[in-house]
Amino acid sequence: KKILNEKLGIKKTGVPFVIGRQQKNVDKILNEKFKKDKNVFFAENCFFKKIEKKNEIMIENLNSNFVLGYAILNTLLDVVDGKKFLKLCDYFKMVGRFDVRKVSTDYGKCEVVFDIAHTPKSIENLIKKIKEKYSEKKFIFVVSIMKDKEILPILRQISKIASNVIFTNANTVRGLSTEKLFELFLKYSSKNILVKKIASPLMAFDFAVKNMK
Repeated sequence: KKILNEKLGIKKTGVPFVIGRQQKNVDKILNEKFKKDKNVFFAENCFFKKIEKKNEIMIENLNSNFVLGYAILNTLLDVVDGKKFLKLCDYFKMVGRFDVRKVSTDYGKCEVVFDIAHTPKSIENLIKKIKEKYSEKKFIFVVSIMKDKEILPILRQISKIASNVIFTNANTVRGLSTEKLFELFLKYSSKNILVKKIASPLMAFDFAVKNMK
């Protein structure tokens, strides 16, 4: 509740405020708090089942972020071109979210996946996508984690799929040290995985690339 109230500091009186999909307990608090506020719109309540007759767009097929985006656009513009919106969703790509790039190695061009996953759930989704796209491959992970994250569940997820792990530190103030990540991984991972620690992110990345086949 404390964090929720801090987040709600962004709300301004009389200004339209759109709320996306939430966990049930959070959704309950928000509904009770804003049930009489005409300037607050719940994305899924207002637009989840909406069909634009002109474009026949059914947004229940979209993920929660796109539903929220659609709801915000409807609130701001009143009319949204559904076909254009769906086309945008189909081709949408965010830097650092399953961001696949080709890099040159001693063995030719290889693919690297950059991802900013930082919760056990987002790591789980990342691993699922990796397995689907590269079912026959072995994986080298270059990992840096901030101190305030759920570190052990994240490391356990990585240990399920990695053949090599290189721990580094992308933020010397907020990041957990390479030494600590290394120790925790060795202590709690259950597989025989090659593990290394390289404090410099660029050097860690270069080491990983040189070892890619």
